[in-house]
Amino acid sequence: DDDILKTTDGGLNFINIKNIKYLRNFLVASENIYYTLEDVDNLNKLYKTENGGQSWEAINKPNGRISSLSAKNDKLYLSLKFSEKFDLYFSENRGNSWTQINQRKILFNKFSYFSDSASWFYNKSGERIKLYYSGDNFKTFELMNNNISDIKFLKFNNSTTGYYQSGNKIFKSTNKGVTWSQFADLNNSTFQANDVKEISDSLKLILSYSSVFKSTDGGSTWSFYPFKEIYNYILGFTFIDNNIYSVTGSLNHSLFYKSTNYGETYSYLSGVYTSALHFQQGEDGNLYFYSNGPNLYGIVKSTNEGQTWSTIYQYANAQYISKVKVVNDSTFAISYDIDDVKITTNKGLTWKTFYFPSYYDALFFDKNNNFTAISENFIIKFNSGTPTNIYTESESVSGYELFQNYPNPFNPSTKIKFNLKSNEYVSLKIYDISGKEVFNLINNVFHQKGTHEYEYNATNLSSGIYFYKLETGNFSSVKKMMLIK
Repeated sequence: DDDILKTTDGGLNFINIKNIKYLRNFLVASENIYYTLEDVDNLNKLYKTENGGQSWEAINKPNGRISSLSAKNDKLYLSLKFSEKFDLYFSENRGNSWTQINQRKILFNKFSYFSDSASWFYNKSGERIKLYYSGDNFKTFELMNNNISDIKFLKFNNSTTGYYQSGNKIFKSTNKGVTWSQFADLNNSTFQANDVKEISDSLKLILSYSSVFKSTDGGSTWSFYPFKEIYNYILGFTFIDNNIYSVTGSLNHSLFYKSTNYGETYSYLSGVYTSALHFQQGEDGNLYFYSNGPNLYGIVKSTNEGQTWSTIYQYANAQYISKVKVVNDSTFAISYDIDDVKITTNKGLTWKTFYFPSYYDALFFDKNNNFTAISENFIIKFNSGTPTNIYTESESVSGYELFQNYPNPFNPSTKIKFNLKSNEYVSLKIYDISGKEVFNLINNVFHQKGTHEYEYNATNLSSGIYFYKLETGNFSSVKKMMLIK
């Protein structure tokens, strides 16, 4: 049996507030509202307390086995697993009543979002990759191609034209991903593409976090321009009006550069004494970055291409922010935790908080400030603050998950968490941006099914972008992380 213990004096004393057969999950929704999930005979039961644990009651949940659970205040999300299928439910009254939002049966490993009416998603099934297209606000997903063996990068620049990277080659499609042709062969170059730009019939660009590849003859030949000419690595870049804006530097001092000749040379714009770890262009055309210290915890804006900067919002009590999405200087979203987002439309005077069943990858806003959250296993659309569509996705690998490391960026330690569907041998390795293995965190070690977490210390590595890869007998996944010293 398991016990749930509670302390009210900083850990000096504990009291037992719940004895449970097998504790699978425990959530604190508010000061006095807790939820606990119990596994008994391959079934699970959901309980809640509304008085800090003095008394508990069973919640009449929808039929099915709960695979994930999220709660804050009166709101409660849960997903139910049926064989290889997941249903998602939402409650606004602490589980007293439930609304089924939606369901699907595809596990999306990655996605390329162009608009609600043109988005692409892909997953890996065995040795092949299936590419799907949605043109109706995620109501249906059409299989476009299932003959791709590897994808390191996927992006569509309009409703028909997209690119993906496989090995050292870039491929292009002009028919929504139905067919693909080779766009560039970069020979022995080691890179991770981040963007592809076709300026004209002759001028083509491939951008990565370490370099720019440039062709002036329509892609027949390519020239290589590494970012190390201005710094050893970059923290972020954006492409605006045929100019490349990049941010480099250290944890305490970030430097902004501009290239007007597509990456051949750069001119210095300004320096900011903080860590501009996340650099983006707002939908209003201005430049923004957000920083987690040490000299600034907030969001900064430039209206003159990075020459000068002004702070539009500062975080309270130097809180760590995991994500920021800027629409304009009044509307932006921030995430303190990995499964929630706070949105303001009045420069931070008031906020609305939204919670998700698990970690989300990206947010996208429409012109009415409604937003869509996308992750590997759900798509949630919020219209006027109400979740209107939730899609959960699952195939044969459901139950496996590699989470984003936290914190990210990090210095020098970070935590990496993963979930296993069954008992098996696990390998977890760290790679640099060139693809070279730099550390073997787990070397084919047997693990029980369930969730596992490891701490990785990168003291011996230099600042830059790294990748961590989880491999089991039935599952493989790679995620990116950033080390800042």
